[in-house]
Amino acid sequence: MNGLNNQDNCSDSSTPEHELSTHPASSSSPLEVGAPPQRDKRIVVAFLLLISLTALSVAAFLLPAARFALVSEKPTNLGALKHANLSQAPEWIKASGIPSAQALSFRRRGVAGSFRLVQLESRKEVWVVLRVHDRPGVSPGTFVPPANFSGRLLPLHKAGLMYAPITQIIEKSKSGKEVQYMLLEGESPRSHRDSLFAALLLTLLGIGSLAFAWRFMRSPPPSSTS
Repeated sequence: MNGLNNQDNCSDSSTPEHELSTHPASSSSPLEVGAPPQRDKRIVVAFLLLISLTALSVAAFLLPAARFALVSEKPTNLGALKHANLSQAPEWIKASGIPSAQALSFRRRGVAGSFRLVQLESRKEVWVVLRVHDRPGVSPGTFVPPANFSGRLLPLHKAGLMYAPITQIIEKSKSGKEVQYMLLEGESPRSHRDSLFAALLLTLLGIGSLAFAWRFMRSPPPSSTS
């Protein structure tokens, strides 16, 4: 029995040392991913700032229309515009007036039909923008402007960039120094809800891009490895 034990001990001690460590020890520290290079970091930050600036600029462009989309659902009846106090009037109104016999026809890109710009005889500082739908067999010269209106009333200095071409036409044609008004016939808060949604989404995109750029700028610099 002692011989067998000695034989087993000899066989155990003869096991090669390299066979005892066939599996390398796993590292306990997690893999660390270094921050992006400084040049790439500046490019990403500049791109995010460009997105934020563009989104917020377009949102500001849509802001007047977005505010009008939040107006109450009933227009204010001003009656005859000849006697109305336009400086205290809301944006969405119903009113009446005598239009001029002369009208300027124009088209807007991306909008079907044409438009007429008519000055009121009963209130010279009010210009009505009327939309005229194209109808087959009907000559554009047969258009007769209405005397009752329902739409959005804007002073020219609050019309914004969206109506800048119309504003320039009115400024060149006006006679007098009184404040000029633009009445957009047929416009309602419901017709500008898409502008409200677009302005909200663009604002969120602009703020989100700005916040992400700020966090990206404050990320630690790349660590040097030896």
